[in-house]
Amino acid sequence: MYFAIKLFPVLAPMKYMQDQPRLNAQKPSSFFKDGHGMQQPVAGTVARGHLPTATGTQDESAALVNPLPRTKEIFAVGRQAYKNRCEVCHGAVGDGMGSLTAAYGAKPANLQAQQFRDYPDGKIYWAIVNGKNAMPAHAADLSEPQRWAVVHYVRALQRAQNAKDEDLKVVAP
Repeated sequence: MYFAIKLFPVLAPMKYMQDQPRLNAQKPSSFFKDGHGMQQPVAGTVARGHLPTATGTQDESAALVNPLPRTKEIFAVGRQAYKNRCEVCHGAVGDGMGSLTAAYGAKPANLQAQQFRDYPDGKIYWAIVNGKNAMPAHAADLSEPQRWAVVHYVRALQRAQNAKDEDLKVVAP
C-alpha cells in the first residue's frame, strides 16, 4: 500500500466523478426554458421512498390521504405502534382514559368523540407527527409508514366503538 501511495500521489481516486457532466443547481442552463439549472418539483411530488408528510398547519394537512392499504399486516403495525406510543395516554380503545391519565391528571383527546371521528386522516397524521397540546410529537419515534398505520388503527378503534348498521353482515339462515 505504501508503494502505491508513493508511486501515484497525485491521482485522485474516482476522478471521473469530479469531471462528470452535471447541472449545477445555481448555474444557468440552456436545457430549461426559464434558463435556470434548479427547477421546482412538480406540484404534489413526493420523494422516492417516502410517503406524504404533514407539513404546515393541521388544516393544511387535512387534504393528505392515507397512502397505505387496509391490510392485516398494516393493521398489526398500527396496533403495535399504538400500544407502544399512544395507549398509555389515549387508552386501549382510544377513549382518553389511559393509565398515565389517571396517574397525572392529563386530559388526552378522546379519539371516540365525534369531533375526532370527523377528522380527515391527514389531520390525525399531522397530530402524530407534530404533537398537539400536551401530546408530544412522534415524528422521531415512528416512521412514516408506522404513523399512517396508526391512523388506520385509530379508525378501526373508532369504528369498533361506534358501529353502524351497515357494519353488520347479514347472514342468510
